[in-house]
Amino acid sequence: MLKNLLQQDHSYMRSDDSFAGWAFHISLMLCCGLYGALWEVDVLKKYSLKDDIYYLKDICDIRINGRWQFAETTQKSVPS
Repeated sequence: MLKNLLQQDHSYMRSDDSFAGWAFHISLMLCCGLYGALWEVDVLKKYSLKDDIYYLKDICDIRINGRWQFAETTQKSVPS
């Protein structure tokens, strides 16, 4: 992910433990942001945070001709 998305070839961490801690911190920030956004639109009564992450993990944005657009999703990534 770092190399492709963020164009970072190296993490500049001195150990695997510090890299794991950094990755945990980033993922925790993303989960808290997602939880806050879901709380605002009152979706947490129907879906848990784990359910939402499961559905959202296959959805991504792609850049086409300088514009960000949603990529095509499979049927399994759309909640029923």
